[in-house]
Amino acid sequence: MARTAINYNGGPVQSLRATTSTGAGTAFVLNGGYSNFTAYCMPTTAGTGTASAQIQGSLDGNVWVALSAATTFSTAGRFFNSTAGFTVGHARLLETAEGSTDTVVNAWLTARP
Repeated sequence: MARTAINYNGGPVQSLRATTSTGAGTAFVLNGGYSNFTAYCMPTTAGTGTASAQIQGSLDGNVWVALSAATTFSTAGRFFNSTAGFTVGHARLLETAEGSTDTVVNAWLTARP
């Protein structure tokens, strides 16, 4: 699992980078505890172009819990927020489904206390 500090002054960080199958994206160590997260997900494909993802958090970087429901998005892209309100020290995106085998997903994550 790749770990890096999230730089909030520099904008969102990319957790899912050109993924073509379901699974966890890059996990980030947060500098301090954060409880509010926003994700922007966008598949890029000529096919059906749908996918689903959820925001996940962890206290230790090993055990992950869902901070949002799995949210479906299309080629238009979609913003969604975490609603759990739990303070965590690690965050990532999990791609939970793809609409077609040619779907390529890019997704960014940002947080605030």
